[in-house]
Amino acid sequence: HAGVYDGTLGYKISGERQWVQDFSNRLQYGTEELDEIGADFTTQVIRGEGALTYYAGLNQIELSAGYSQSDGVGQTNVGRNQFIDWVYNFVQL
Repeated sequence: HAGVYDGTLGYKISGERQWVQDFSNRLQYGTEELDEIGADFTTQVIRGEGALTYYAGLNQIELSAGYSQSDGVGQTNVGRNQFIDWVYNFVQL
């Protein structure tokens, strides 16, 4: 959602929530098929971001902030990683 108040103050807010139970990996050695041990294939993401912008003629100043938390299995160039409560955030002026 975004808008402008009185022509000088802009605002924006956004959010996202995802959840999925992905397929589990099956390992096959010879003729025996096994479930992978230790990996959690539940993927969750929650994100939010907001900004306030003050407009003064041709100038503007903006304060923005955001937060993200993720759980899941991520592919890398050497295999994959299990990430739990991986968080990043920012504040910018």
